[in-house]
Amino acid sequence: DTGSNFVLATEKNFQNTDSLGSPYRSYFYVVGLLHDSDCILRVGFRDFVLKKGTVTFVGPGLVRLWVKNDWKAKNSTILFSPEFFKHPFHNNFLIEYGIFRSGINHTIQLTVSEYKYATSLLELIKNEDSDGRIKQGLVFSYLEFINFVYLRHWGKSISSNKNQNITNDFNKLLNTYYQEQKEVSFYAEKLNVSPKNLSE
Repeated sequence: DTGSNFVLATEKNFQNTDSLGSPYRSYFYVVGLLHDSDCILRVGFRDFVLKKGTVTFVGPGLVRLWVKNDWKAKNSTILFSPEFFKHPFHNNFLIEYGIFRSGINHTIQLTVSEYKYATSLLELIKNEDSDGRIKQGLVFSYLEFINFVYLRHWGKSISSNKNQNITNDFNKLLNTYYQEQKEVSFYAEKLNVSPKNLSE
């Protein structure tokens, strides 16, 4: 049973949500595919212009704001918690994905063939109701595809400098404690850095 750990939402779901016109923080992993229209999404302090075929991805705990959105834009958005993935998956594999890190480019523009492939996977996810494990496998396949396209588009080079190591360690801590710990000072102490340095 995937229960409340997974939702495949569309524009119909978002039209009924009043709070999305203000900055908000989600404790779900979110991957959205825009099917038409233009929108502007702010993640942290960066704005991203979204067009048809744009995929957005945001990890838990990141603040976002819809700067421009008429809520009629057709989209397919999956929202899920780490608990969605059960055996044979281990839920900490999500922190290894580049697409859910903070400070990245939170969008990619798909080619026509990539868009068709993504929509076909989303259709399979939408129609799978018989077995939670099959749905988990389909969502995993979708995430693998999006992460593959992301790495191909933005490059596979991952810096091993100190800041990158701190970012990686922070993402691991966030994945573990995000529901209980909201203070920067908690994470800064665990990482042995000042809260000011962690905020930057």
